[in-house]
Amino acid sequence: MAWLYADGLVGVGPSGPLGLLAERLPNKRDGSIASDGKSLTYTLRPNVRWHDGRPFLASDVVEAFHRLRPDTWRSYRPYSLVRSIEARGTRTVRVALKEADPLFVLGFFSAYGDPNLPLVRDSNLPIGTGPYAVRSYSSATGNYTLRSWAWSPRSAPVSTEMTYRFVPDQNTEAAGLVAGEYDAALFAPHAFVEGRGLRTARYTAGAVVLFANTTGALSSLALRRLVMSSIDREDIRTKIFGNWGMPADTLVSPGLGGRFRFPAQRPDAEALRQAIQRLRPSGISLTFAGLPGLGDRIGLLLQAQLSAVGVDLRVKSFSPQEYFAENGPLHTGLFDLALDGMSYSRDPDLEATFSCTSATAPGLNYSRFCDAGLDRALAQENFDEATRILHDRAVVLPISQIVSCMGLGPNVRNFHVQNYVPVTYFCNQWALT
Repeated sequence: MAWLYADGLVGVGPSGPLGLLAERLPNKRDGSIASDGKSLTYTLRPNVRWHDGRPFLASDVVEAFHRLRPDTWRSYRPYSLVRSIEARGTRTVRVALKEADPLFVLGFFSAYGDPNLPLVRDSNLPIGTGPYAVRSYSSATGNYTLRSWAWSPRSAPVSTEMTYRFVPDQNTEAAGLVAGEYDAALFAPHAFVEGRGLRTARYTAGAVVLFANTTGALSSLALRRLVMSSIDREDIRTKIFGNWGMPADTLVSPGLGGRFRFPAQRPDAEALRQAIQRLRPSGISLTFAGLPGLGDRIGLLLQAQLSAVGVDLRVKSFSPQEYFAENGPLHTGLFDLALDGMSYSRDPDLEATFSCTSATAPGLNYSRFCDAGLDRALAQENFDEATRILHDRAVVLPISQIVSCMGLGPNVRNFHVQNYVPVTYFCNQWALT
């Protein structure tokens, strides 16, 4: 909900990124990005004020960066690339980078980042510069009351007041939406909402992918290729996600390249069974690690598909805490196939699962895959090449792009959605009939 009350250096325009709290995006044409790409200068928009009336200054950007802990958001790109940051006067911020990154500007305190962090000040109540100011918060209910703020560079809101209410149960949330208790509901159950004739806003949230542990039973590239070729991802997508899952033929958003497409495949079960038997006459048994619910259902379909080619697949379900724990399957490598989610934003999160430099386990990543060419491609933000390598080495298979749903009450209009940015970004334009 931070984008209700806070702004970033970079904002969202009708045609893409633009300056928000920064007057403009740094660029090489005017020298605000150095020729080697390792230093940037942000010039802040004048006359912007925080919700308590204080002017927004360059020193506030520096303070916000240093408030990010090195073991949390500051360990993520692009924040992890910052060598130094300093305020030069009241409206100039100078950032030096450890290495050039063409996507740094689009991710640093930006709606396009991952994490997409706006700029806030530390206080009892969150203080930002956004179109709504937080005026009250209840720890008992989780409710926030927000009122319009005229100084935001996103323009003054149409609606003068907003209440943000935390509802822990999605069906209760959807029922309240239908009853008119709420005007917009995040992550509403789409079938419930659409079945009652209400509108929904759909937006792409990322991709679910299947990946292999390349040091276990699938250490053979030839065997990995056969197993991955045996999986009918279109069948999984349609049965598990229906029209709320789009075909996933790339790991990154089109804005990051995405020209390389995973080819469509229609498995020939008998030919694959014979090929696997020739390679492994004694047979092969694999373990799939998944999360309850979605992972269980995908696991059962995988089990049936692989059984048709002579592969025995054992499906094991773990709670989220177990799945990602240090002694869980991903860190310890006690699996052959597992699921992960790839972000479609400006930081697609490929490193933790596939890079040699990942430290998810003692020097190992989740897939136990290490390729110098892949790491070079990731360092250069060449996601097409990175995806091509992962496909050629049969390490990963995208299953589905996830389409999330925001339910809209009958009185809401002027609700805009743009993929890969927070759905609450255009909150200042929302209106009620």
